[in-house]
Amino acid sequence: GVFSPLIPRNTTVPVSRTETFATTADGQRAVEIRVFQGEARLVKDNLLLDAYTVEGVPPGRAGSEKVAVTFTYDINGILDVTTRVVSTGKEATLVVDKRSQRLGPEQRLEAKERLAREWGSAPVPATPSSAPVSVAPPAVSPDADADALLNAATERIATAPANVRPRLESLCNALREARAKGDRGAAARLDAELTDLLFDLG
Repeated sequence: GVFSPLIPRNTTVPVSRTETFATTADGQRAVEIRVFQGEARLVKDNLLLDAYTVEGVPPGRAGSEKVAVTFTYDINGILDVTTRVVSTGKEATLVVDKRSQRLGPEQRLEAKERLAREWGSAPVPATPSSAPVSVAPPAVSPDADADALLNAATERIATAPANVRPRLESLCNALREARAKGDRGAAARLDAELTDLLFDLG
């Protein structure tokens, strides 16, 4: 089917949007709500996040019953989806926590390369899985990689949405502090969080 976006990319958060849909079959008693992420025109080309079914729709002719779907997305990456049958007021809610769907290691590397290209920092070279592994030192050291990420994040603070700016500043400061203390575990975690946040900001 055709994709119906409710919250476009780069929308300032927190945000809440509602759209009303109608039943598509005579005697329909339930509505399946499927939540996707993406920008492709066709549903099949986007990422399915979750789905649920709303029961208790009064049976009638196709199009006679309306269902209002509200998406509420907050700064922490949590999406609340509330569905209300307009004629009865019956509601159902789904919570999608994007924090559990954060970028994997390969996606994070791609995100860092993209951020480096966009913000003028030296990218970390990607090595295809089919290529032989080199024993030569990497072109960019982990410290240089972290420097590039911090530089990109620091430059982004000025143009970040006001409600995101404090978190961005906090992550930058925490990463600097973890690196100064030599806490590699905390630095790796903060590095991942900062990369994810910059990627979400676009």
